[in-house]
Amino acid sequence: MLGYSDGPLSVKGTYSKTTNTVAYATEYSNVVAPDSNLQIEDATGYMLSALYKIADGVTVKAGWEYLTITAPSNLNLTNIVDYYGLILPNPAANASVKQNFGVAWVGGDYRFTREFDLGIGYYNINTDNSPEVGKEYRAEAYSVLADYNLSKSFDTYIGAMLMSYSGVGLEHHAPINAYSSNALYGVGLRFKF
Repeated sequence: MLGYSDGPLSVKGTYSKTTNTVAYATEYSNVVAPDSNLQIEDATGYMLSALYKIADGVTVKAGWEYLTITAPSNLNLTNIVDYYGLILPNPAANASVKQNFGVAWVGGDYRFTREFDLGIGYYNINTDNSPEVGKEYRAEAYSVLADYNLSKSFDTYIGAMLMSYSGVGLEHHAPINAYSSNALYGVGLRFKF
């Protein structure tokens, strides 16, 4: 990770590369049929983000993240059937087709009081994979998160994210009961060390 800060502006960049990563496929996806299998893959990604402090308690944030998944470096890891006690219905499979994922976002925070902060965000998610992969789609998401500091170490939050999906992967390759939108909600209490 590299970072730069100058007055109200801060910029951060990261790069990561993992080999022979174990990914557990989602039980249900809006884009492809369910798969209860492990996938072995290599992943390369980078992210660039910026924060600008407009005034006391007001910040604007923006960024870009890109991830590429490819076949694993070690192609001989396909016989895994027991993963830390989890018995798999099928042996692990190697990622076979190059897949790309990109996310751009913009948002901001407004601190109403020393204790209360409200953040909003917009995300544009793109999987620019070929339709043959069966996963090409776009998603847009909007989020809001309210955070209240109870003390120096504890805070509580409540948030929501609304998403909508479109694209070839959803329209032509998804299961019949796929949805074109969903919502995520969260509430919690955090302890900061």
